[in-house]
Amino acid sequence: MDRQQILLAKSLEAAEVPLSVNTFHDRLILQKAVYLLQAAGIHLGYRFRWYIRGPYSPDMTSGAFGIANEGEYAEAELRGWKLDDESATRARNLHSLLHQEGESKTDQARRLELLASALFLFKTDQAKPGDPEGTATILKRNNKEFSAAEVKSAVKELRAHGLLA
Repeated sequence: MDRQQILLAKSLEAAEVPLSVNTFHDRLILQKAVYLLQAAGIHLGYRFRWYIRGPYSPDMTSGAFGIANEGEYAEAELRGWKLDDESATRARNLHSLLHQEGESKTDQARRLELLASALFLFKTDQAKPGDPEGTATILKRNNKEFSAAEVKSAVKELRAHGLLA
């Protein structure tokens, strides 16, 4: 396991996001959570590009599958590592953004897809946080059925967690 994989695993652990690649929703949650963790200032070193479900990193996918395939060996190796305090704090501060009480995995995946996709559009100057209608239109053009009201709510959550000014 390389250092980037260790940082990935420890950041997810701090944010209480399971490093699971078993189902489509697990993988979607993982992609979007890692994108948001990086946006919060945890330097994981993954490059994200737009894909079918919003921001996607093939290298992160490869790293996550690598850790998952190592199973118990990875768990034993990870016990010897600790995340730096600043990154751990940033990850914990995103916990309430990444998780909502009683939320199903399907709903969590959809919500994180919206948050990460909207943030990606804002950061790449393809949309403006103050224009939820325009952002929803761009998302719909990309086969994402999010309403302007959902975008407005996402912007509020992203701002509350320091991901948008």
